[in-house]
Amino acid sequence: MERMESDYHDRAGETGSLVVSACGFDSVPAELGLLFNSLQWVGPAVLNRVEAYVSLESRKRVVGNFATYESAVLGVANAKDLQAFRRSRPRRRPGPQIPGPSPSKGQTIEHQKKIGFGQ
Repeated sequence: MERMESDYHDRAGETGSLVVSACGFDSVPAELGLLFNSLQWVGPAVLNRVEAYVSLESRKRVVGNFATYESAVLGVANAKDLQAFRRSRPRRRPGPQIPGPSPSKGQTIEHQKKIGFGQ
């Protein structure tokens, strides 16, 4: 995914296209939904935090699919190639300039019993 982003980033910028590098079952709707929502704000108001929830239900103990498994296996198998690729690239592209103070960082995974998502 990172190699494709690198290969097509400049061309996408020239054409106003969006390179979507993660195409999981929830990634595209979440990313495009967030992009659409963020474009609706009119300055000086800005979106500064998004909380997303995913609910998975299964009669089995493990919830996943073959694509998730395959991604993990290929990720481990190609870890050295990915590290070499990352070292060959510039450290960071400049990120978007977001006005206002940075939002506080909450928990990465929040357990909320009121929405059926608890420990």
